[in-house]
Amino acid sequence: MLSAPSKKVKSVDTSPSDDDKDSEKISSIPQVNINDPLSIESQGVLNKKIPQVDSNASLKIEEITKAPLPPIINKDSPLEYEKERLETVENPGKKIFYFGVAFLIIIFFVLVLFISLYPSLEKKRSQVVTTDLEIFPSPEVSKFERGDWSLEILNGSGIPGLAKEVADKLTDSGYEVAKTGNAPDGNYQGNQVFINKNFLNKKDQFMEDIKVVMQEGSYSFIGELADSTSSAKIILGKE
Repeated sequence: MLSAPSKKVKSVDTSPSDDDKDSEKISSIPQVNINDPLSIESQGVLNKKIPQVDSNASLKIEEITKAPLPPIINKDSPLEYEKERLETVENPGKKIFYFGVAFLIIIFFVLVLFISLYPSLEKKRSQVVTTDLEIFPSPEVSKFERGDWSLEILNGSGIPGLAKEVADKLTDSGYEVAKTGNAPDGNYQGNQVFINKNFLNKKDQFMEDIKVVMQEGSYSFIGELADSTSSAKIILGKE
């Protein structure tokens, strides 16, 4: 039995073409509403919100490559070493100023303290002086009396009758003249006065009073009268 000749069946390529594939790819892309960011996130296209971009911000590349600007130099400002030197010079002046202020404050408080304490100190001092005066009273000077003095008048000038003339003036003024005569030497210069030791405490008063009574000539105190009991001896000499 003869078999029937086999016929070749032409195979048909049913695989999709490239255009079909592209169409499928396009159709498989989900539709996105550009005005709805939430729908984009819900579709999984964007997982995060789009960041806001600052138009004034510098780019990272510019920050890296941007060279630092040179410092601005002020020609009127002092240099560092000048600034340090000026600070070193100014510091002693400040110290002196502070020291002066402190010194004035101390002086002020001392003056205030002195003014507040001065009345009490003055009162105590016056009390001490008063007490001293009471304990040591000043001695009273006894009154000078011409009648208490007895005088010797001797003529040593060589002028006759001079002793009697002087003795009369002294007697008329209140003195007692115990003796008149001539001195051993008749060549005395000036009038010499000798006073008994018991009357030396009134020497100054006597010398002043003799000048008042005689009204002329000079009288000099020589020393103590030792060889007589009279109060004083006057030897009249040449002027």
